[in-house]
Amino acid sequence: MPDNNPFPLPKDELLDAYRRMRTIREFEERLHVDFARGDIPG
Repeated sequence: MPDNNPFPLPKDELLDAYRRMRTIREFEERLHVDFARGDIPG
């Protein structure tokens, strides 16, 4: 059975990258909300 994985990383590294991406996305979304409320000047 051929490996159809388009990413040249093991599954555990892909999961780690995904978790980091989600953490960054959640931070960015909270930052956007806080800035829109005026909690963060700039």
